[in-house]
Amino acid sequence: MEILTTTNRAGLTIYKPATKQVDRTEDLEQIDLNNYCAKLWPIEYESMWHTVNESGGVKKDDWRKLRQQETFKRMGRKKGVSDWIVMIPSGEYHGLFVELKRCHTGSITKEQKEFAIRQSALGYRVVFARGFRAALKAIEDYLNLS
Repeated sequence: MEILTTTNRAGLTIYKPATKQVDRTEDLEQIDLNNYCAKLWPIEYESMWHTVNESGGVKKDDWRKLRQQETFKRMGRKKGVSDWIVMIPSGEYHGLFVELKRCHTGSITKEQKEFAIRQSALGYRVVFARGFRAALKAIEDYLNLS
C-alpha cells in the first residue's frame, strides 16, 4: 500500500494512505500497530509503546468510565499527548511521537497541535498518521534516518 507524506497548513507532518481504506476504530488501528511493531522491530519494540491517554466517548451516565477518566486525570493524563512513542534517538531527533488517527475521520485537536509544536521544539520528531499502515511507514522512516 502506498503511503503519502504531506504537511498541513500548520506545518504538521501527516502520513496517510494514497487510496481509500476501510475506516476502522482507532482501537483496532492501535492494536494492529502494536502487533506489527513487535514483529517488524523486536529489539526496538522494547523502546516503543502506546500511551493510554484516551478520554473521548464517555457518556454522562456511565459512572464507571467517568470515575476511570477522573482517576487517569489525577494520575497525570494530559490532553494532546501522542498515542505512540518511540524512545530511540535517530538522526537529529531524541525520539518519535506518533498521533494515530482513523484512516478518514478524526481531526487533530488544539491540544495535539500544541503538544506537537512543543515536543518538536525540544528535539523530538512528531507526526500524525491516518491508520496503522501510515504509522508503520512513519516509524520505518524515522528508524532509517541517518
